[in-house]
Amino acid sequence: SENLTLLELADIVKTVVDGDLPIIVEPTDDLSSYRVSSDRLRRELGFRPRHKVKDAVNGLVAAFRGGKIPKTLDNSTISNPQTTRQR
Repeated sequence: SENLTLLELADIVKTVVDGDLPIIVEPTDDLSSYRVSSDRLRRELGFRPRHKVKDAVNGLVAAFRGGKIPKTLDNSTISNPQTTRQR
């Protein structure tokens, strides 16, 4: 239900993971813009989110740090930036 920019999302991740990490913004030709609305979910199903994006980031960071999510960048059988570059 939160409509965040990529920079806002990066800032949330930065504060949860390590506030000293730099956020590097590089120029791009991609002008894509996606606006998300939860209005229909709310209206037709009565769905009301109980968690914020920061809650999800906290949960993911805890899962990675706790070894509950495999290190996909080290696993060549899972699609990741290294295998994508090879295609």
